[in-house]
Amino acid sequence: MPLVSHPRLLVTSTNLAAVKARLGTGGVWEPDFQTWVDWADGQYATALSESLANLIFLAADYAFLYMTHGVTGASYGHTQAQYGTLARDILIEISVQSSVVGNYDWYGVPLAYDWCHPLLSGGDKTTLVTLMKTIDDFDLDPPTASAFDSQVTVGRCQALLSALAFADD
Repeated sequence: MPLVSHPRLLVTSTNLAAVKARLGTGGVWEPDFQTWVDWADGQYATALSESLANLIFLAADYAFLYMTHGVTGASYGHTQAQYGTLARDILIEISVQSSVVGNYDWYGVPLAYDWCHPLLSGGDKTTLVTLMKTIDDFDLDPPTASAFDSQVTVGRCQALLSALAFADD
């Protein structure tokens, strides 16, 4: 897979149809997916006013809905464009509220960056890449830490996920 293609994290253009089939009518995840879509639609109007801790997850939620929109049998409260715009707006709001990656749960940022990549302007990408690069500034991987410490492992995984999200962009 060339690094210039998006999506590339967890879902790719090669397996997107298979993921959507599992989410849709007769798919193994169908009942849970519709419950989740209904939940996300219920959060839609107030999503941008959530706390920073919640925005990180909501960015990935709405980016996933944008990327997978059109699942057979799923009922959506918003259009694909609306989900994508909200995911992009949440990402930008995260960068406004924080200039550094602030904890171990920021994996939603690189996922959302990748999944709604076509909607991001050059300026958006620059801002978000700068933010994702601050993972090391938060000291998630201090030189004296054990490589087997769970927080160190999560920090390294998050740094790798971020790097994969914006590689060659």
